[in-house]
Amino acid sequence: RELQGYDESFSHNEDAEYDTRLRKTGGRIFLDADIRLTYLPRSTIGGLARQYFNYGKGRARTLLKHGERPKLRQLIPPATLLACIVGLAIAPFSLWGLILPGGYMAALAAASVAVAIKHRSLCGLLAGVASATMHMSWSLGLIRQILKGQKR
Repeated sequence: RELQGYDESFSHNEDAEYDTRLRKTGGRIFLDADIRLTYLPRSTIGGLARQYFNYGKGRARTLLKHGERPKLRQLIPPATLLACIVGLAIAPFSLWGLILPGGYMAALAAASVAVAIKHRSLCGLLAGVASATMHMSWSLGLIRQILKGQKR
């Protein structure tokens, strides 16, 4: 009540924005492993892309609102996106440009195979597609919102 709950102007990341305000006032966040919930994933890649694009925008709004810098782990997906774009732009002039995008694709493929084997399901082969969608969409949302500024 003291913090006035979630910032209702946020469509995404409102929980993390609240957590930021809570930590700034000395509050602590506890996670309870006994809580059980059901998560229903998006049924299409487009839906997943929209979800993560909005998550990226929400994270950027939180960073901007509180004057914070992103953590290193939050910079890895946008750096990967930018490296892949630069690599693909260089590729017509030098095949060396394909090293970063190719390495990223190889890592996604290896992770997909590992998930498929671990869960003994061919559906695991889609893990790389889902991961790439989440990484790139979140990155685009974050970058777009940072360039746009604090406004919605």
